[in-house]
Order: sequence, then structure tokens, then C-alpha cells
Amino acid sequence: MDGALKTRGMAKLAGMDLEELRHVADARAGAERRERRKAAALFQVMKAVHEADSQGRQLVTNLLSVAKDIMECEHVTMFFVDAARNVLIAANPLGTRSDGTSHDIVLPMGKGIAGIVQGGTRTDKLTGFSTRSILCAPVLDAGVTVSVIEALNKEDDRGFDEEDVFILKTICDELRGPLRRAAAEEAFKQRAAATDSEFGYLQQFTSAAARRGTVDAVQSARYHGEGLDADDRVIATLEWDALAVSEQSLYQAITVVVFAHHASLSRHDCDERKFQAFIRAVGDAYNDNPYHNFRHGVAVLHLSFVALCHTRRAKGLTSLDILSLKVAALCHDIDHPGWNNDFEVNSSSDKALLYNDVSVLENHHAAYTFGVLLRRPELDFLASIATDARKELRKVVISCILATDMSGHGKHVDELRRFVDRQASGKIVDDESPTHERRQFYMDTIIHLGDMAGQALPSYDTAKKWGYKIVEEFQNQAAKESKMGLPVSPFMAKLSTEVDVAMSQVAFIDYVVGPLITVVVVVKLFPELADLEANCKRNRELWADRAEGASVAQEMKEAEGKSGS
Repeated sequence: MDGALKTRGMAKLAGMDLEELRHVADARAGAERRERRKAAALFQVMKAVHEADSQGRQLVTNLLSVAKDIMECEHVTMFFVDAARNVLIAANPLGTRSDGTSHDIVLPMGKGIAGIVQGGTRTDKLTGFSTRSILCAPVLDAGVTVSVIEALNKEDDRGFDEEDVFILKTICDELRGPLRRAAAEEAFKQRAAATDSEFGYLQQFTSAAARRGTVDAVQSARYHGEGLDADDRVIATLEWDALAVSEQSLYQAITVVVFAHHASLSRHDCDERKFQAFIRAVGDAYNDNPYHNFRHGVAVLHLSFVALCHTRRAKGLTSLDILSLKVAALCHDIDHPGWNNDFEVNSSSDKALLYNDVSVLENHHAAYTFGVLLRRPELDFLASIATDARKELRKVVISCILATDMSGHGKHVDELRRFVDRQASGKIVDDESPTHERRQFYMDTIIHLGDMAGQALPSYDTAKKWGYKIVEEFQNQAAKESKMGLPVSPFMAKLSTEVDVAMSQVAFIDYVVGPLITVVVVVKLFPELADLEANCKRNRELWADRAEGASVAQEMKEAEGKSGS
């Protein structure tokens, strides 16, 4: 009996005919081939990810260099999801224009594969490429599409089969983490590229209301509070009072109004649930100090928001700048101990030793924000932001928080004066697209101003409350310094009477916040905030009147005491 007869006989003995046996053998060989192909694909993909070293653009380049071989096709296109614009952006569109640049392929979301195919048809006409077969699959991260991978034209025009579907799905599953940030980075760069025209520039960095119409509408939305409900619009004015509202209203002001405006969260695909948790964690991380507490953080955020809504120079800030400034303002005094840098240095505290006596508390606030809160995955609402953009955000936030160090106040005022002088002499052009250094200078000034604006508010009652709160902290620190045998800060040493308290605020206005507001900020840099100047002058006079009244009352009391003796 020859081999064929033996095989047929064995098959019959197993209850199988020859065709069934061939089917089993083919299935087994197909499964083995699929697993080998899967293993090779995963090796190539992981190697591409590793060599990219978390750099989004390099990751795309690496993946596309191996994807054609993996899918055994003529071309692979990777689409990134821009959730803010609800579109798919091709990372490597086919073909080039006559000037050598790539064709821009942007497809609407929500049209499924029909939208991809339709886009492919338009691309064929544009580039001359002929699409004969197509296979698409989404890259899902936590159920959300972050990218779409498209394979075109299977080799030898065989058409894509179930094995190709399996391999592409395997690739997508493996890439969901790395491509999430790469997608956000690509979307960020695409938006930045929209700044070729003034309208494109303004549209990129403004609220959703801006996308409805003209440049004027965009400017109105950003700088005059359009898009805010009537009940919320007061938050964009100096009249809103962080000391007067309930805790619930305080959180609502932050989440529903301030961070939602300018599309600060949606523009960067921030996770709303994580953001809410982050804000609560920030509130919990502020200590229950008389002055440096959560309400003070919100008050500084509020003044910064007013500046963002109403000042002309704010229109030069990018969307990322605006988000960064809001985060910095809210977190600028997080975990504040209730005493200043001098105490930290003089007591040789752990923080002073850690930060080498330089901007001790400010460094701590910045480090706490990123190293404690945003390091927790459940609080990291910035996780979707591209790597480069996140680095830039952190850099801006740190600079802003360090700008609140009062030891640098004099230097900051001098820099502002030099800036104004150079501008007056024509050496500085007040352009619509300032450099990064200029934008950082504006943001540092805004947060520094907001940190000291308690005596420039329209309500003297509110200014008085803030004044007494900071004095209470000073008194607590002076008592602690005295008890520990440390030198007592001179301006904290004598704050025992009403006259002392009132005159301390007069001196603060005259020598610290007054020059910043009156001479530099209001007149030359942010003239739209001129009300701060009037408020500051009025509050100064009321503090002086209070000091005079308290002095007279004190003299009368002393006189009565002498006459009684």
C-alpha cells in the first residue's frame, strides 16, 4: 500500500475523509502562521515604541516604517482624533503638493468607515493614488477612540482577510497607551499650525463661542465675558468676592465658570471627572490658615480670570498659557504652613534645606502640585495633553508660582518699569503675537498682581477682612518666632493695636501694591484694570481714617485712665 492509500486509510480509520483532513491541516497551519505573524508584529511594534522614547512624532515615524510590512500592504495611514474639533487628522497623508508639502487630510468624526472611504476617494483625486482595498480599525483607550489605523491595497490585490483583521486589531490593542499621548500631541501641533491668520490665531485660543463667527466675536468672547450666563458673568468682574460666597459656590465658580471658559478643559481634552477630583484635592490640600487658605487661592484665580477676560494683552496668550495660568493661580499657595520664607530659612526647616533657602515655599507649592497631586492617576486631568505641551505647561506654572515670591517684588517692579520705558521709546513693538518670554512676563505679572490685590478690591469691607486675616497670620508667626528664639520679622513685631493694624495696611498700599498698580500695571501694561487704581486709593484713605480714629480713641482712653488715677 503506497503513502496516499495509507493516509486515506488512516483518515477513514479516524472517521474523516481526505477533504476534512486537509481542512484541519490547513486550519492548523493558518493558526500557526497567524501566531507567528502576531509575534513578529508585536516585536516590531514594541521595538518601535521603545526606540521612540515617549516622543509622539518619532513614535508615528517608527510605527509607519514597520506597519506596511506587518500588514503586507501598499500604504498605511494613521489618523489621530482631535476631540476638540471632532475630526480625524491624517498623520501621514499620501502625496505632496507642487511645493513639496503634504496634503492636509482632515475628516469629520462620526461617519464611520464611510467617512474614511469618502476621504480616501477625495485623496485619490488629489494625489493620484488608487485605492483598491481598505481595512480600518480604531485604537481605543478606556473605550475612547484616540486614533484610527488604515491599511490600503493588500499585496498582489488579494484583498484583506480575517487574519489581517486579527493582526490589525492586535496592533491597535498594543498601541492604545502610546498612541493616546501621540494623538494629543499631533492635535496640539495641528491647532498651533492654524495661526497663519489672525482669525485662526484667535480661534485657536478662545472659547467655544468664538468659533461661531468673526474676529470681533472671538475677541468679545475672550475679553468681555461673552459666553458666560448672566448669573456667572459677575465672576469676570472685580465685584465677585471669594470671601462672601458659600463653599459650594466657590467650587462651582472654579469648575463651571473659570476653567470652563476659554474652553480651557475641552480644548485640551481634559478628563472632567479627574478635574473635579483634582479641584477637591486642591481644596483639601490648602491648610486652614487665617489668610493663606483655599479662598485666597480662589481669589488669586479670580483676579487672573478678570485679567484674561478684559485685557488686550491677554489675547496674545495661547490656550495652553491660559490653562497654565489658571492652574498656577489656584495652586500658588497650596499646603502653605501659615508663615513666610524668612521663618523657613531662619528655622532651618526641612523645606529650606531641600530648596537651599531659595523661594522655599513657592518651590514647595509648585512641587506639591505636580509631585503630589498630579502624580496620582485619579487626579491627573492633564494626562491627555501631549508630552511637549505638558512640559510647557509645567514650565509656565512653575514660573508663575515662583513669581509670587515677595522677595522678588522689587526686581519685578523694576523690570516692569524698564519694559514700559522701552515701549515708550519705541524699542518694544506691542505686537499681537508676543514671544514666549513676553507671554511669560505678562502671566507672571498677572499672578503677582492677583496675589496682592486684596487691598485693590471695590469693597472696603472685603479689603478690611483680607487685611485682618494677614495680620492675624503675622501675629501668629511673630509669637512662634519669639517662642523659638528666632528673630521676629520687623513688620510683624508691632501689630497689637488697631492703629498698628490700620497703618500696616496703609504702608503696604503706599510702598508695595500701590507702585505696582498705579505706576506700572494700570497706566501702561493693563489699562483695562484701571479700577484697581481707584479702589486702592480709596481703601488706602479708609485705612488711614481708621488709623486716625483708632488713634484718637486710644488717646482718649489713655487720658481717661490718667484722670481716673
